[in-house]
Amino acid sequence: MIQTNQICDYGCGQPAKYQFKNGKYCCSQYIFGCPNRKTTGVKAWNKGLTKNTDDRVAKNAKNMKETKQRMTFIAWNKGLTKYDDERVAKYTKIMKITKKGKPNYKNRKDISVIGITPGKLRHLFKKSLYTEWTYPILKRDDFLCKKCGSSINLEVHHIKPYREIFDKAMENIGLNIENYSNWSKENIKDLEKQINKLHTLVLGITLCKQCHGEEDENRKRFLRKK
Repeated sequence: MIQTNQICDYGCGQPAKYQFKNGKYCCSQYIFGCPNRKTTGVKAWNKGLTKNTDDRVAKNAKNMKETKQRMTFIAWNKGLTKYDDERVAKYTKIMKITKKGKPNYKNRKDISVIGITPGKLRHLFKKSLYTEWTYPILKRDDFLCKKCGSSINLEVHHIKPYREIFDKAMENIGLNIENYSNWSKENIKDLEKQINKLHTLVLGITLCKQCHGEEDENRKRFLRKK
């Protein structure tokens, strides 16, 4: 609040008590308009103006036209071809490395080098079990836990340990998990098929997460860690 002899600049005729940042005086501290202003007889700032009579429209159009004339747009790859663009050569080199018949998602390196334990490697082959084994069991059990009848947080429990099934599948096709770096793409596909074949529906049962932890000690330790 300031002491001034000014009159409100917004047309109400009251003594002004406040000054805004734009330099105008007002009888009210609210910036949304003078509450005492008389609307009758107050002319709007753009009353009677059109785009043809308002000089600001012509000025803005002129500035926009001059700005567009000064700006030059050049495509990021203008003049480049696949022979002189270094990114093309770099991408081609990467593709050649990944297309040598090797499963890129596992890198086919020695297990000790990339830090994949035999347990983690066994888990990678579980991904293909859902449509062939997990979902049919859930559907067979009407999507209900066979122990408590719950319908939430459902999981499929291996009645026969998954590790035994995995080891049996490798034994059937003559693979050794410690010799993983020498597995071919065909070996991996054959192993996935053998694992799915040994997973019969009688080896699984639908349980909720809590009942699964009570039934399987390994699952219970995993849930406790999480």
